[in-house]
Amino acid sequence: MIIKKIVLENFKNFEGRHSFNFDNINLIKGKNGSGKSTLIRIAPAFCIYGYSDVPLEKLPTRGKSKSCRVEVHFDDCIIAREYPTKIYIQEVNYPPMIFANNRVAQEWLNSKFQNVDYFRKFRMIDLQQGINILEEGKTSLRKTLCSFNEDMFNKIRKNLQIKKKERELYNRDNLNIDTIHFPSEKRLHAIQIGLLNLSEEVYSIEKELSEEQRNLTNLISNRMRLQSQKEGFTNQKIQLLKNSACPTCNRRTNKDIKLKILNDFNKNISEINDKIISFIDKIDNQKEEVYYFKSYKEKILKRKDRISEIRYKLETIVKQKDYKWVTKDVEVIKQAIKELDNFSSYYITEWIKILEPIMNDILSKIGFQITFDIDNKGDIDINLIKDGKEYNYKDLSSGQKLITSIAFQLSLLLESNKEGFIIADEGFSNLDTENLKLILELFKNLPFQLLCVIHRLEDIPDGVYVINCGGD
Repeated sequence: MIIKKIVLENFKNFEGRHSFNFDNINLIKGKNGSGKSTLIRIAPAFCIYGYSDVPLEKLPTRGKSKSCRVEVHFDDCIIAREYPTKIYIQEVNYPPMIFANNRVAQEWLNSKFQNVDYFRKFRMIDLQQGINILEEGKTSLRKTLCSFNEDMFNKIRKNLQIKKKERELYNRDNLNIDTIHFPSEKRLHAIQIGLLNLSEEVYSIEKELSEEQRNLTNLISNRMRLQSQKEGFTNQKIQLLKNSACPTCNRRTNKDIKLKILNDFNKNISEINDKIISFIDKIDNQKEEVYYFKSYKEKILKRKDRISEIRYKLETIVKQKDYKWVTKDVEVIKQAIKELDNFSSYYITEWIKILEPIMNDILSKIGFQITFDIDNKGDIDINLIKDGKEYNYKDLSSGQKLITSIAFQLSLLLESNKEGFIIADEGFSNLDTENLKLILELFKNLPFQLLCVIHRLEDIPDGVYVINCGGD
């Protein structure tokens, strides 16, 4: 992942379109405020991660534009990001990649470049924005070493969790086997067919029951309607007997007419009574029908439940061949997961044994040698040897500490088959000329690209590409 070119368009103080090409070792010069940090730190972080230490709306050139764009041309792909957010990705010799949305595109970028913390720890050398791994303390150092191989640990842990779940599911110690039922797959199939037939029978009964309940409701409704008619005639009859007036037109009537009306009322009431009695008989018969279907349904459901229980037991027995684990096997896998979580100390100790010669191969270019001492508690002590003298890391000068930290950072990347760009914004600002040249020497003949800001270096070494930011 070597940066070949960065293009800025209305990005912060770069109004319009500006293009910068890069080589292997790059020194960026310029006055204060000329955009050196913007070019090598802020722009790549925004382009790759959409990250900025200021609100994104402040990234476009102030007062000149409401949008901005950053392109980073790597040796194997081109990445561009615009504000308002839009991501463009194209791998070399392939058409532009198409993603469902920006979130999916960012996931692709994270899979290639890791996350922002990784960027700050392993792609940056900076006193403020970067993270000096060796300065974080012993606990943080252990976490960093583990996190560098987090994918490997997570993969192992995931596989163990899958095995644990399988062993818990097929633990034959948890089986409740009823040996009364012969474990025949044919018998199990017959029971399953029988259960299907019972389900169909229940469905048919429910349809019949629903129809009978609907008929019962209609009968009760008709009886209530007749009862209401009877009450109406009865009230009219009582009113006629009290007032001797027609209950319909309220006119006074003579005895003959009154008698005729009373006879009509009595006749209607008598006919309604006969109908009500008939409906009562029908309702009683219908209730018996409903009760019959309810009882029959309940009987079938109980039978179905009993057969379902037998089916469950048979299924358990038939599947017993899959239950090849016991509780002890489950405990073993749980212990393995626990041991994995406690593995970090041993892993770090062994990994540092691998890192030490890699670091010394890097430091040998400038006459340094490093040793790591690890005690029984897993605490790490760092010593540096220069001109035959041994120095503890705590006693090193700031320049020597930075050199050691850079070598450690590069060795981590090398051991993990990683290469590519390293950014130093203010990381070299306090270095004297001698230490700065030592660091530049470190990067020669290594698969890393250095992009760094310098404030003072008159004698530029050979093979160093200088970029004048701001036209200086």
